[in-house]
Amino acid sequence: MSSSRSSFPFRSDPIPRRDLLRGVVGGVALVGLGPLIVSCAATTRTSSAPATTMVERLGEARAEILRYASLAPSGHNAQPWRVTVETPNRWTLSLDPERLLPEVDPENREAMLSLGHFLENLVLAAGSMGLEADVEVLAEERHDREVARIHLTAGTPTGDPLRRLSLRRTLRSGYSPEELSRSDVDVLLGLLDGAGTYVPRGSREADWIEEAEVEAMRKQTWHDPSQKELSDWVHLDRSRARRRQDGLTPNTMEASWFARQYMYLFMDEDTVMTQSFREKGIEAVAQQVQEGAGWIVVTSPDDRPASLLDVGRRTQRMWLRCRKRDVAVHPMSQVLEEAPWRHRAAGALNLDREPQYLLRVGYVDDYPEPVSMRRPVEEFTTIA
Repeated sequence: MSSSRSSFPFRSDPIPRRDLLRGVVGGVALVGLGPLIVSCAATTRTSSAPATTMVERLGEARAEILRYASLAPSGHNAQPWRVTVETPNRWTLSLDPERLLPEVDPENREAMLSLGHFLENLVLAAGSMGLEADVEVLAEERHDREVARIHLTAGTPTGDPLRRLSLRRTLRSGYSPEELSRSDVDVLLGLLDGAGTYVPRGSREADWIEEAEVEAMRKQTWHDPSQKELSDWVHLDRSRARRRQDGLTPNTMEASWFARQYMYLFMDEDTVMTQSFREKGIEAVAQQVQEGAGWIVVTSPDDRPASLLDVGRRTQRMWLRCRKRDVAVHPMSQVLEEAPWRHRAAGALNLDREPQYLLRVGYVDDYPEPVSMRRPVEEFTTIA
């Protein structure tokens, strides 16, 4: 069974020269990890509770519901959601145009999936607090700004443990080659309710995914606009990371302590554009696709906003149950972002529905606690 542990905190004391040099080597080896998290890489820890002013204006329970909702994953941890509180019990969820990813997600497919994760967290958190959240989908096109309306009514507390929402995270390393048990597969696919397929390692379909992921990653990495978009969300400056409370940091890259110090001291956003960083990223993906039990492919009947939101909600529902079973999850969606692979995926995987997620899964001995940052509620919420 796994044990939870916090990531090692940053020390303020000087780093011995010998250890720093060792860390430099580790840092160079780790710089390629950034591109591995271009899709749904966000983990689930917030840096602060809702501000007092927001609690006073919205009420403690409703502010907490929004905080838990914001623990949802999103591409580059961009957190592309905005909430307008029209009345205490009537909210509108919208896409934030400043937090979209036009290079890797030009049709807002992944942004809609992220808002589905957000909605599932919101519904679960509201139910735990004795409120029933009814979701009305507003968007008809993926570029529509207003996506859904939430209606809150009094209900009976569901007893759903909010700790599940707080502890969900993405893991990229430490995967066992052991195949998932039949009981775990049945439970996880059951939570997807017909929208998921398990592809075990060694199958023809898994071999296609592994090869396609590396090639799609190579294409995306050497496409300068996509790599520049990634660099905009990589925070290698501590003050910038604390100020923004979003994006990707050495912690979310799962860099070692020494590697993190090297990255903070000697790297910046321009490093992401270097040849070394790009090459290391491709090498890391090539190694990662060889680790784990296989893949869970999540599908939808089409790409309409309602279908994407539904798939995001189902995927979140499943993901929240993975820690208890020691199953790690790593979305690797470059295949679904890049041509020609995105057009070939359904046929190569024998699917009669549209693939929306390729989730690398596998057992882990250690399941660390989340390390990713989240913006406070008042930064994405407006009270009308």
